[in-house]
Amino acid sequence: MTLCVECSSKGTSCCWHPRVMLSYGEMLFFSHTLGKPIEEISCLKIYTNDASWEPVWENLRVHNIDGHKYEIVIQRDAKGACPFLHTDGCKLKERKPLICKLYPFWPMNGKIEYDKDPHDKVCPIIQTMTVKEAMQHLEVSENQIHEWKEEFI
Repeated sequence: MTLCVECSSKGTSCCWHPRVMLSYGEMLFFSHTLGKPIEEISCLKIYTNDASWEPVWENLRVHNIDGHKYEIVIQRDAKGACPFLHTDGCKLKERKPLICKLYPFWPMNGKIEYDKDPHDKVCPIIQTMTVKEAMQHLEVSENQIHEWKEEFI
């Protein structure tokens, strides 16, 4: 996992992505366990993405409020990074949001692929490794990724 820590320290990693989505349950969990108000943990953003490639995503992660689509995202710190990002990686460790556990992978049609987010152009793992090499490097198994997705949706 050292590559992810190294990458995040440069300010170009997925930890700097402007739209790290949370489920409603994750938002409540982080607020409760960290003892912080919801508005310090998350905020609502107007949902502009097209999730037609994965309709389950939109059904569970996008909220209709007054006729508009919103997503719950992690509130960023003053520099624009995830507030849980520290020099040794995510301070939440195994409690981090499921989207963070899954990234850069996305299980699709029974196989593991890289997530197709445009922000991925900065991820050195996606740029330099095959999916299988990345799973080995990050010490995650295909079964673990599938389990995380099941938790996620």
